[in-house]
Amino acid sequence: MENVAYITCEIFIAVFSVIGNGLVLYIYTSNTRLHTVTNYFIVSLAIADLLVGLLGVPFAILTSESLPHGSFYGCLIMLNFLLWLCGASTFSLVGVSLDRYIAISYPLRYNVFVTPIRAVVVIILCWIMAAIVGFLPVVGWNKGEPDNGQCFFVHIIHMHYMLFNAVMVIYIPLVVMLVIYAFIFRAVRKQMRRIEPVTLPSLSKPTTSSGATSNGTAASDDTKNRASEREAEAADTARRRQKRFQAYKKDLQAVKSVAVIVLVFMICWLPLSLSNSVGALFPSVMQPYKFIQTCIILSHMNSVINPFLYAYGKEFRMGYKRAFAKMFPCMCALKAHDSATGTKAVVNAVSGVANGLNFSTNDS
Repeated sequence: MENVAYITCEIFIAVFSVIGNGLVLYIYTSNTRLHTVTNYFIVSLAIADLLVGLLGVPFAILTSESLPHGSFYGCLIMLNFLLWLCGASTFSLVGVSLDRYIAISYPLRYNVFVTPIRAVVVIILCWIMAAIVGFLPVVGWNKGEPDNGQCFFVHIIHMHYMLFNAVMVIYIPLVVMLVIYAFIFRAVRKQMRRIEPVTLPSLSKPTTSSGATSNGTAASDDTKNRASEREAEAADTARRRQKRFQAYKKDLQAVKSVAVIVLVFMICWLPLSLSNSVGALFPSVMQPYKFIQTCIILSHMNSVINPFLYAYGKEFRMGYKRAFAKMFPCMCALKAHDSATGTKAVVNAVSGVANGLNFSTNDS
């Protein structure tokens, strides 16, 4: 039972992954304001993370104990299931990064380029591509069935395939995402200069060339009308720029949120991918078993961390609060009661001080 610590960590990861990502999907389905194209990709990521907790981690626990015995293809499917989910997550992150690039670089044509149907098609293609890459060992790229019939990863999965998987699912997508974000932040600087808000002009009384006001006898009605129209147009332009600037700030916030998700994904999955690459390129290098298990646990932890990262966005954060209020109404009611009691005490104290001052004034 030397795997007790590893199995315990995996069980905690599975439980919290299911709870956290199940909550994300519940919040999404119950809040129509979250039904944006960007969040389609976030939902795809949450589904992959939910499946990690439901099936991926239990499969990893079973195979760490060399189970199932005597079922070679069942073992292959279990071993490659997590690789499929990792690919789906990575490709979904590439999709949401492209979505944010289009939103920032082409804000006026975003709704033309990016539609819900196109987003769904892209997500389906992401899952299909991930399945093709992830299940290649099932169709032949493996070491063959072991003589003892045990289901151990290193005895069945070829390390050259793991190098190929790391390149296709981790290294290339991460480079693509880094390039996309370099273009995004360059576009951000350009757009911010372009749509920087201006102060709304005050609709003051128009003046003539001689400096007299509209009440003066020198200004004609035609001059006054033209001046008023110019000021109204200027005010309308300024309002439109301010509105666009606020919308752009919201898009920029979404970019930051997705960038954090990409960064955490890279931190969680790169150690395991690098370990597999070293094992493929330098088979004579011995890596401690505990180190490999730690890398595996870190990669699975990504499915637990992501639901917390989604709370970086205001809508998801408010959704979390509403969901907890529904699930734990007693606690929320108690909190509201304590808040109301505290407010009432403050009001009573202030009223008491005011009455005391009033009483002293009357005595004087």
